[in-house]
Amino acid sequence: MPPFRLPDHQHRLVSLADLLDEGPVAIIVVRGHWCHYCRVQVADLAAATGGALRLVFISAETHGPAAALRAEIGEEAIFLCDVGAGYLLSLGLAIWIDPSVARQVKAAGVDVPAYQSNSGWIVPIPAVFVVGQDGLIRLAHVDPDYRRRLDLRAALADLRPPPAAPPPTNPPPAAD
Repeated sequence: MPPFRLPDHQHRLVSLADLLDEGPVAIIVVRGHWCHYCRVQVADLAAATGGALRLVFISAETHGPAAALRAEIGEEAIFLCDVGAGYLLSLGLAIWIDPSVARQVKAAGVDVPAYQSNSGWIVPIPAVFVVGQDGLIRLAHVDPDYRRRLDLRAALADLRPPPAAPPPTNPPPAAD
């Protein structure tokens, strides 16, 4: 996973390396607090991992709007603000919204530039990356159709190693 250093909800810089020092993480890119699908996914991911995997959410929203998402799952999740969507753009995980679409979105009550404290209409593409402590991506899900989201429960089950074979109940007879 490409490295990053982004501010958290307390405006402290958090790096991927620091997060991985504590164990594997799930990095979740969300469009914003205004996205119903993101809100559902945030709650579902928190329930799916049961604390077994650290959740790190990245959004281009500033801390105020992102607080609404963070409040939905509690203090254990980390929400990072990708100011100007620079990190997400470098990964190809954000798009500029066409002015005609932007007018429609704003008419529906969603003011993306205001939530991001800038003048651009940049929207992240939803994504989930499960990253091992070695920094390698173990699982990736990216879909420009914001309605299709990863079922993390099933994905995590696929990542678990198969259970070890049980020990034999009767030891084999000793050889002479």
